Amino acid sequence: MLNVLAGLALAGAAVLAQPKQPKAGKSKADKPPKTERTPKPYVASPLFATDSVIHVTLTGDWKALGGDRDTLRPKLRAATLAYTDSAGRVVRIPVQLSTRGHFRLSRGTCSFPPLRVVFDSGTKHTLFAGQKALKLGTHCNDSNLYEQYVLREYLAYRAHNLLTPVSFRPRLARMRYVDVRDTTKVVERWGMFLESERELGDRLGGDVLTARGGRYNDVSDSSAALLGIWEYFIGNTDFSLGALHNVRLVTTPQGMTAVPYDFDFSGLVDTRYSSPDPRLPIKTVRERLYRGPCLTDPQVADAVARFTAKRDAIRALYESVPALDKGYAKRAVGYIDDFFADAKDTKRFAKDLRETCLPGT
Repeated sequence: MLNVLAGLALAGAAVLAQPKQPKAGKSKADKPPKTERTPKPYVASPLFATDSVIHVTLTGDWKALGGDRDTLRPKLRAATLAYTDSAGRVVRIPVQLSTRGHFRLSRGTCSFPPLRVVFDSGTKHTLFAGQKALKLGTHCNDSNLYEQYVLREYLAYRAHNLLTPVSFRPRLARMRYVDVRDTTKVVERWGMFLESERELGDRLGGDVLTARGGRYNDVSDSSAALLGIWEYFIGNTDFSLGALHNVRLVTTPQGMTAVPYDFDFSGLVDTRYSSPDPRLPIKTVRERLYRGPCLTDPQVADAVARFTAKRDAIRALYESVPALDKGYAKRAVGYIDDFFADAKDTKRFAKDLRETCLPGT
C-alpha cells in the first residue's frame, strides 16, 4: 500500500497568570456545541450529462497560442467561449487558454496544439457551470485524417465509460476557432472536452493522487485487472501505473482505483504518429501486447465477462457518429472482435497474458 505518513505534534503550555474573569452575560458554556459539516453532495456537471454534440466557438489569439510550446511554463491568454443554449440565446463566457501536453505540443507533431480552457467566472447557470479548467482535445493538424483522430479517441473514452463509471467522461464538440485579430479567419473542426481530475474525484467521492510510485497491489484486484485488460483491449502500451503516465490513481470509500486516459497511441485509435517503444517486441501499435499486472484465471474471467456484457454496446458506438470514416469504423469493429476471439477461452487467454505480465508492479 502507498505509505501515508502523518506526524502528530504535542505541545504544552504553562499557565503564567490567573485566568480572566468572564464578562457578564452569556458564557461560552451557553453556546451550542459545534457540529461537523456534512460534505456537500456531488452535483452532476451539465457539460457531461448527455452525449449530444455541442457547438462551441472559441475566439482568441491563435497566432500567439500557436507559438506557446513550452511544456514547463504554459502561458494563459485571454479568450471568449460562446455557445447557443437550448432557448436559442448565445452565451458568452470569458476564459483563458493555454497550450498543454508533451508529444502533441511539439511543432513537428501538431500545428494546432492541444488546449486547456480555464474558467475564471461567469459559468453559473451555463453549460459549463462548476468547471474550473478543462482539457480540450483538438484536431492537431489541418487535415481530415487528423480530425478523424479526435472522433476515434472520443469513442475509445465512450467505450471505457460503458465498462465502468470509474473513467474520464468526454463531450464531443463541433468547434469554431475565430481569430481575435481578424474575425473573418475561422477554422471549424471536431474537438473533445474531457472531464477534469477534480470532477472525477468529486464524482467518485474521493481524491486524485499526485504522488508517483504506486503499484498494482495498491489498487483493488478488480481495478488492476480492468486496467490491464482494457489497455490490452485497445492495444495500448503507452502507460505506467508507477510513473502515473496516462493513468491516475483515485482514493474512494471503496478503496484505491486506477483510471486510464490518453488513448491516441493505441491500436484502436491507430494514429499515424503512434509507435510502440522500440524496446518492446512489437512493430506497430496494432499488435497487442499485455503490459498489465499478473492475474489469476478467475480475475481474467471476471474482467472478460465485463467486456463481453458490453460487446454489442461497444460495437454500436462505431455506428453512432455519422462523421466517423466508415472504413475506419469497420476496421475498429474488426479489431474489437479479434480481442473477443482471443479471450473466448479465458483459461488459455489468462495463460497468454501471464507470459508478458509485469510481476510486482
